[in-house]
Amino acid sequence: MYIALAMLDVCDAVYMLANWEDSRDAKIEHAHAKKGGKKIMYEEDVPSDYTNIKAVKKENEK
Repeated sequence: MYIALAMLDVCDAVYMLANWEDSRDAKIEHAHAKKGGKKIMYEEDVPSDYTNIKAVKKENEK
């Protein structure tokens, strides 16, 4: 978990998979990302026709 949190410290955004709330570690990562002011994207919010994260980023920039 320490490595995962260190990786979160240097990333720009976090992508949370569906049902992340059911995972203890995912909840820790989410809280760490939120505390660090990271952009958090949720699988539930991404239209199913988006095939990659670049499309999500472009949509969020509009």
